[in-house]
Amino acid sequence: MKRRLLTNSFSNVSMMLLKLAVTFIMSPVIVRALGKYDYGIWEIVMSVVGYMGLLQFGLTPSIIRFVAKYNAEGNHDELDRLYSTSLLFMIGLSLVSFLCFTLWAFGCPELISQPGDSPKKYTIFILIIGIQSVTVFIGAVFQSFLHGYQRYGLTNVITAINTVVGSIAAYIVLSRGYGLLALAIFNSAGFSIKVCIYGLLLSRPRFGGHRFQLKCLSKQTFKPIFGFGLKSFVLGIASRLSKSTDSVVIGVFLGPAVVTLYVIPVNFVRNAVNMISVITQNFMPVFSDLSARGEHAQLRTYFLVASRYVTAIAVLMMLGIWYLGPGFIATWMGPEFSEKGRTVLYIILIAHMLPYLNPFHGRVLTGVNRHGVLAKIRTVEAICNITLSIGLVTVFDKEGVAVATLIPALIAEPFILVSVCKHLDLRVTDCIRMVHLPLLVPSLGALGSLHWLTIQVHMNSYFNIIFGAVTTSFVFLFLFALFSMEKKERAFIRQTLKDRLMGARTAAKQLL
Repeated sequence: MKRRLLTNSFSNVSMMLLKLAVTFIMSPVIVRALGKYDYGIWEIVMSVVGYMGLLQFGLTPSIIRFVAKYNAEGNHDELDRLYSTSLLFMIGLSLVSFLCFTLWAFGCPELISQPGDSPKKYTIFILIIGIQSVTVFIGAVFQSFLHGYQRYGLTNVITAINTVVGSIAAYIVLSRGYGLLALAIFNSAGFSIKVCIYGLLLSRPRFGGHRFQLKCLSKQTFKPIFGFGLKSFVLGIASRLSKSTDSVVIGVFLGPAVVTLYVIPVNFVRNAVNMISVITQNFMPVFSDLSARGEHAQLRTYFLVASRYVTAIAVLMMLGIWYLGPGFIATWMGPEFSEKGRTVLYIILIAHMLPYLNPFHGRVLTGVNRHGVLAKIRTVEAICNITLSIGLVTVFDKEGVAVATLIPALIAEPFILVSVCKHLDLRVTDCIRMVHLPLLVPSLGALGSLHWLTIQVHMNSYFNIIFGAVTTSFVFLFLFALFSMEKKERAFIRQTLKDRLMGARTAAKQLL
């Protein structure tokens, strides 16, 4: 199981690195092709799509959890009933979503149209996004099943090919002067193709041989899934409100053009956070599996060890972005985005990284069906976020919206840590001692390295930024291996790397 987790984590990280590379290349192209106004509209409408995703009622993590559970129990009949029942429900939701976007497109497209422009372009744009929303709901079932089977590597390969091909096509079209509609078409088409591939794979016997069958529809199967999903639904509402409301509030009070200046540093931080998230996502079915088997001591051990490693990554990222982020944004997108977004970058960095000092809180609580408490805390946090955003945006502009995200996070995270430790029969002090204290020396070493480098070297070019990031990473990793890893952990990683190297050599010899 350890090797599977490590393999899935490597696969997820590789996928995220690819997405970061694509974002790095495509973001300047998209901003130039769309302009600040249409790019702001793109971000606002994508936020609305995120809200429509709430109609899933939390079924995505619920499906992953029950697929892992039924697969561990060898209950293939229940897996078939789960597939058909959840797919029918999602098809119904997709039709509701498409109807909402259609009414918007033909009813009031002028809500997002630029003053003086014809709303026809925005009508077509909204319809395209509505079509994409249909595949989003159906694709959620397909992807959740594959992740429940822990086929993260497979979905990552498909996503990687889809992302590269779609990005190349979009780059060519956008570089030739096409704008918002072209971006929407390529985004929608790429996602739809990926969903079709997922569905075809699941129909193969190797991946369960799942097909929609009326005889497999079952209320009894749906009840526990829906009950479990309601907690995730509440949690999803809170998370979506916290993440997506900022763009809407700024767009309403300050205008779509200001949204662009806000989301560039915010998305930069979110991309880093998403990298950490993809590392943790393959642990949820594992936690569910261990919980179903009653192996609570093993679950607790996995939680503590994995938390130390992932928290180390979060700390290193946080320090790197704090020192190198402004220079990177200036080089990447232009000085205006760095100068006007520096304060937002620092505030959002703290707010978004705080949860990843306890990186598996959502995965473990969902995996053991104890995420109700997390839903309650996140709901209060989201309400505070929205209230503060509306109150502070008129006083402190976009920086006020960032502060409105930080304050609730500072209050909520200690309560979440206590809840996780309680459900794992673990003292908070033991968690801090085993996860956070071992990172003190590597963190101080990385901090000193970054501080010295930024004094000695101007971080105003990609070469200097990469040099600073790589140098600091080596310092951190060396100190982490020396002070934060146990002897058996070093031996396990050394053996795993050795096995992979031998496997690569063998494969190379066979090819030659």
